[in-house]
Amino acid sequence: MIRCGPYEPTLRTISCQRVLVSPVNGVYASDHYGQVADLSMPEHLPGSGVILPHSGV
Repeated sequence: MIRCGPYEPTLRTISCQRVLVSPVNGVYASDHYGQVADLSMPEHLPGSGVILPHSGV
């Protein structure tokens, strides 16, 4: 669910994992699993090749 520009995503996915996949005391938190993602700015502007300064993330 990352917005994409004309050439590529505007954010880079560092990691992604499913959460709330196991029941607690036999009860699931939802009928859908959740996701947690670590995102960062890309090293260049999408489609431009212009290098961006490092954000430290």
